[in-house]
This record gives sequence, structure tokens and C-alpha cells, in this order.
Amino acid sequence: MKKIVKFVSLALVFAFLFTLCSCKKDVARRTRDDDDDTEYDELDDDDEDPVIVNDPSDFGNTGFDRSSVVENVQFAQACLGGDPVSVCDAICDVYNFSGTDSAYDYYEGHVSFWGDGFDMDGAFIKCVHFYLDKDYSVVEVDFCITEEQFLSMGAKESDYIDSDLNLPAKEAYESVCNALEKKYGAPQMCDTSWLKADNAESVKWELGNNVVVAATWGENCFGIAGNNQLEIAISADSDFVPGCNALLPTSDVLDPELEDIIAFGKSCFGQDQDTVKKMIEDYLNVELGDGTKLTEDSDDTVEYLYDGLDFTIAEVKFSEISIISNTDSGKVFNVIFWNLKVTPDQQQYDYALYMHKFVSYYGKPITYFFNDVSSYMLDDNTEIMFGGSSDSYDTYFYLIIQNEDFDVSE
Repeated sequence: MKKIVKFVSLALVFAFLFTLCSCKKDVARRTRDDDDDTEYDELDDDDEDPVIVNDPSDFGNTGFDRSSVVENVQFAQACLGGDPVSVCDAICDVYNFSGTDSAYDYYEGHVSFWGDGFDMDGAFIKCVHFYLDKDYSVVEVDFCITEEQFLSMGAKESDYIDSDLNLPAKEAYESVCNALEKKYGAPQMCDTSWLKADNAESVKWELGNNVVVAATWGENCFGIAGNNQLEIAISADSDFVPGCNALLPTSDVLDPELEDIIAFGKSCFGQDQDTVKKMIEDYLNVELGDGTKLTEDSDDTVEYLYDGLDFTIAEVKFSEISIISNTDSGKVFNVIFWNLKVTPDQQQYDYALYMHKFVSYYGKPITYFFNDVSSYMLDDNTEIMFGGSSDSYDTYFYLIIQNEDFDVSE
């Protein structure tokens, strides 16, 4: 049975704040060729295509017709490879949308924009959102008929769920696909089993230069009555199929590396500092060397920090480890895996990645510090915390495995 989340003390977190400086890494913009949409032009001779540009903001000055799904696809193509800030600005300008303006949202892995909506060849679009790759380049742009429940997010909770239910997804899908077929020809059929819908269909077109456009609809998606979804996705991945990046609501399996490291952390509880140091060296195949004592002899806990490391846990890099024990008993109750050299951008990416992994299994966490730290309390008094800070003057990421009692002497 999945564990239950409960409120926990934050006192320990405050004790671990380190002041560091870090600079954001530059974001590279990829360029595209402009000749990837001509194969089926003979089917649509009456229409003139807008000029494809590498800067999506240029669409604001070209007589862009946002009621045309084809022109919206071409706008999305111009966004692919762009940096998130520039693409955010372009989406807000082109669609008169309100959207995120924080660095956290720009780099958390996906960014969403809401507005009054617009009609796109029979589909009323309420939201545009995009996804980033590990280099923070835009790799996918999606148009959705729901405001808060995105097809690629699964059945997420929403304050606006009533306005997102019972929408005419099938009719909108058929209308959009008719327009896309006139431009790009017959599509390929895609699997829809991941939607867990009563009825569904999904198709995609390969536009050249590794660009794919896909349309997917589903009725009663993810087992929720009235959760009718339509998404038009434009991806820079030639192997893209709808659902390949889906953030599904639940999973019966935690990431095996996280499951293993949590079990290992628990095995450290009750051991002395030297024993845990040797256990970590054997488990991670690292040499800890001489640690730095970060606490005074009069403190209630003893913490040693080991730096200069290089290891990965569930796709996230770490470079330091803290071992913390109770002064009176000498027994370890806390192990922390740090990256004190992370950039603000990478911290946000790592946090979003771990959030996805944990939420899909444990459900919604207790979240602190403006969404930068999240916590789960397991049934055996083991607390799991992950997160940190993305402030350019105080940037770090950590994974904490601790016993809530702070004293495992018995």
C-alpha cells in the first residue's frame, strides 16, 4: 500500500542551508531548415503558407492567422529549439496569453499559458504549453482544449475541473485532422492504450527535419467521467508518438534507483559514523576521504560533510554527502546527498524530475519554500526530502533520507 504523507518539522532543513554562488549556463538555440512543409502543397493550392522563421516572435508581424491549425503548427515549428524565455515571450505576444514570468517555471520542464482561448479549425484552444530537453531547449509545443487538465499530464487535480469536463473533443479532433490531412496527407495511426479512455484515436504526420505533428483525442480519459481530451503536439523528435512523454497520474513502481537508495539510507540508521562512511563507500563505489565536521561539540548532532565526489542517483548528479548522528548515542539518523555546485537552471530541472518520479508513486508531497523543497513521511518514521534552492546566490540540490525521531539509539 502506498505510504501516507503527513506534516513534518522543517528545523533540520534550516540547518543545512549553504551560501553559494552560481551562474546560469547559456542556452543554445538550434536552427531549422525552412523547407519541411512542401510535400502536400499541391493539395492546398489556394492557401499561401506563412514564411517559416527561426524566431517565433516574428509571427506577430506576418498576418499570422491563429484560426488555422496549419499556421499554428508552423508557429510551433519555429519555437522548436528556442530557449524557454524567448518562446514564452512569443507565445504571450502571438496569442495574447498570460503566462509564467518566473525562472522557476521557465526551467521546471514544462511551461503553460492560459488566456481567453481561440478557435483553431474547429477546436477551441484554452492552453498552449511546451516541454524542454536537458539543455533547456524547447522540444515540444502542445495545443490543448482543456485549461488545467492536459492530456500529457494525465488526470491531475484542478481548481477548474468543471470547466474542463465534457468538452467536444471528438468533434474538434475530426475538424483539426481534416485540415491537417489537406496540408500533410494521410497520417499514421498511433497507440492510445496509455490514455485509459473509453474511446480514443491518435494520429501523426512526419513533416521532415525530424519534426512530427500529432493529434490525439480521448473520451473519459484516465477513468474520469467527462474527462474528454484533445491535444495537438508538435515535436522535434522524429520518433515522437503521443504518450511517450506522458506524465501519468499514478505508477505501481518507484524508480528502482530511488527505491534502492531509500532502502540503503534506512539501513544506515542506528550505525555509527565510521560504519556508515564505509557502507556508503561500498554502495556508491566512492572514496569519501577525510570529512569536514560542520557542528560544534556542544551541538545536539554531529555532521560530517564529504565533498569532491561525482555520482548519480536516478538521473541526478551529486557531489557531496553528509552523515549526521545523534551526539548522545553516536548513532546515525540522517544521510544527505548534495550537489552544492549545481546551476539554478539545473536545480530546477532536477527538482522537476524528482517531483515527477515521487509524485507518480507516492502522490502529492508536502511542499515548502515556494515549491523548492518537498517531503514525504513514510509509515516507518522515515522522511524523504528533496529540493533545495535555485537562487543565484544560494544554489544547491539535495536528497535527504532521515529518521524523524532524530534518535535511533534503541
